[in-house]
Parts: sequence; C-alpha cells; structure tokens
Amino acid sequence: MGCKFQAIGNAVGLGVDSVIMGLKKSAILLLGCSIFLSSFSAARAGDYEDAMAQFKARDYAGAAASFRKAIFDRPGDGNCFYYYALSLHYAHDLSGAKAAYQEVVQRYPNTEAAARSRQAIASLSGVAAVPSGGVRQQAAPSAGGGHSAAANVVRTVAPSSASSSSGDIIPPSSVVNFNMENSHMVVDVAFNGRRTRAIFDTGAEMILMGKNHLRDLGLPLPTGDTIARSRGVGGKIEEVWGQRMDVTVGGVTRRNVMVHIQEQMDTLPLLGLPFVQGMNYAVDNGSLRFTARNTSTTASSAGRSSDYRTVPYVMQGRSMIVSVLVNGRPVNMCFDTGASGTLFSKAQADAAGIKVPDDAEVMIGSGVGGGSVGRYVMVNSLKLGPVEKRDIKIGVDLTSQLQNPLLGKDFWGDHRYAVDQDSHVIRFE
Repeated sequence: MGCKFQAIGNAVGLGVDSVIMGLKKSAILLLGCSIFLSSFSAARAGDYEDAMAQFKARDYAGAAASFRKAIFDRPGDGNCFYYYALSLHYAHDLSGAKAAYQEVVQRYPNTEAAARSRQAIASLSGVAAVPSGGVRQQAAPSAGGGHSAAANVVRTVAPSSASSSSGDIIPPSSVVNFNMENSHMVVDVAFNGRRTRAIFDTGAEMILMGKNHLRDLGLPLPTGDTIARSRGVGGKIEEVWGQRMDVTVGGVTRRNVMVHIQEQMDTLPLLGLPFVQGMNYAVDNGSLRFTARNTSTTASSAGRSSDYRTVPYVMQGRSMIVSVLVNGRPVNMCFDTGASGTLFSKAQADAAGIKVPDDAEVMIGSGVGGGSVGRYVMVNSLKLGPVEKRDIKIGVDLTSQLQNPLLGKDFWGDHRYAVDQDSHVIRFE
C-alpha cells in the first residue's frame, strides 16, 4: 500500500501511522492511516543538510534523527528515506533499519534506493541470496560506482582437532565443477551421503554448517556441550558443536572429519581448509581439480618453484598467508577463496598507508560473523607474483578486527592457479 500526501492549507496528510515511531519498537510500519500535521515544525529546510553532515561525520544516531525529520519535508526523495534506513543500520538499530528499508521498497519501488534497500534487507535477513559464510556489501546510492562482497572468514577461538581418519578416499585426480554464485565458488557436497551444496572457502578454518542444514538433510543433531566458538569478519561469536561425518565432493571423501555446527546458519555451509588437507588443488575455468599429494603432477610443479609464476605461502593456523605488494609496500594477506572482495580492517589499512576519505563510498556487510560497516577506497596497485591489479576498489571495515587482510576473488578471480601443499606455493598460469 502506498503513502498518500494531501495538502490542506498548511497541513499534510501522511499515510504512515506515527511516521517512524514504531520502527524501533516493533520494526513494522503501520500503513493506511492519515495523520494531519498542523505545521512543518518537525522539519525545516536544513534538516537534510544537517543529516548529511552528521552522516559524513559518522554520527549515525544523530543523522538518523535528522533524516527522520527531513522525511516530512522531502516526501518524494527516496534517497532521503534510504539514508534514514542506512543511518539506523550504521547505528546498529538493525530491526529499525530493516523496517525502514522495507518502507523504501514500498514507497519508491523502481528507484536505485529501493534496489539498494532490497540488498540490505537480504543481508540483514541472512537469506540464501547472499550466500556464503560471506558478506554481501552495498553502497549508498549517491556514492556512485558498483559494489563487491567479501567473505566472512571463520576463525576458531577454541580450536578442536579437525583431522579425518586414514580411510579417506583421495584418487590421483578428481575434477569437480563449481558454479559462481555472487562471486563464491559453490560445489555439490554430501554429508554422510546426504547431498547439498556448499561454498568452497579456504579462508574458513573449519567445515561449518547449521543445525537447520542437518534438519533439512535428515541428519541427527549434535548433543552435549559445545566444543568451540567461531568468529567471522563481523566479530559475532557463535558457540559451535562438533560432529564427525563423511564429507564427499566429487571423487574425494574425507572420512570421519570434524564438522562444526552452529545453532542457525542462513547461508550455505562452508567447505573450509580441513577438507583439502593432504591434497593439492587447482582452479581452472569453472572446475576444481583435486590431486593426491606427492604425485608426479605435484613433483613437477614443485620443481618449478622458482618460476616467476609461483608464489610461496605460509600457514598461519589454517590460513594461507601470502606477501602482497600494496602500492609497493609488502603486506601479509590471507589468500581466501571464500572472499569475493579484498578487505582490510581500519588498522590494517592505516598500517599499509591506505587513506580512507570521509566521503568514501559506504559499505555494509553481513554474514556468519554478524554485521560490519566500512568504506570502499581505491588502491593504485595490488601485486602478488605475476598478478597485478591497478586501480582496484577494496573494502575497509571500520567496525571489525581481522587477523589478516583478505585477498579476494576481485584480485585472483580471472586467473587459473594451483595450490601445492607439499611445496607451500601457489602457481598461477
């Protein structure tokens, strides 16, 4: 139902009950009732300008209050209402933000503000349209430019053994096709013989799914105490249970491997590093090729480790760390197949000499580890071995801490490469 505006002398009929009064209490906007205001005392011409100044100064609570007033004075301005929702989002009033985004979609359905709001609603709801342990990020409509995403890396806070048994089935070579969904590699996988899909994410230190996935697959739920905690880019910590399962992708089966399970996970399961332990793998034109370690293929690539196309990495926990030249300055970053965009924390950006302008394009993230907010900035050059990207847009997370910056698909996605875990090198082709 749309909103009706009707001029009566100095009065305006507004089809929203108490305008936004119900946002923070119930996150539901009540439509269809006309309220007549005898004056415009709630909104003056400068409210919008004040709100934008507060927003740029990162006073998001103050900006939300000012945009709320400005809505009365700018009934046809979808961006004004969108910035109201965005300010609530940045101020961590997530239920109020979601309701405001929904109102933008209803009031201004064919605008860029509505399109951005739909993306925000999806990220706040954690729906499958925003897959991954990953984060879907979006920009404010007036900022210009596109948007990218960055995956939510799962970090084990209280680690447990994830190794599988000696009954693993690892053929000399197994090729598996994957689909790109919102810049994430999605593969068919079976947990104890029950087939589903998962995100191939070497930035995840565990194989992770939700109890809801187990219910959907008809598998038993874990019992007993939790064994660990997971923390993603958004900083949210989840208690997780452990359950050993057989996990199969293509011709590869890892027997009795530890799968971590959290209460609810509204994205696809994550197929993290424990699955590829003991194997090498290559990414090539929509397919993953798994090979047993110490095969002739591995030995051949290891023999070329001094090739300029070959980049060494070190393991930090279960993260692959590479040295990347950021505007000519070496920075240790996590090579992350689950990250669709390159992402720094604010402290890491400062250390790398990356400046974040106050008016930089805004970024909102949501995923396994909760919400995060930040800015997009342009970097002159990122270089890893033979691969260099110039004038690349990266995300800077202003609210979360990352163990290492994430090197995502926006950097390596258009290259074929193989990971040799015997020699600890990545070879680009």
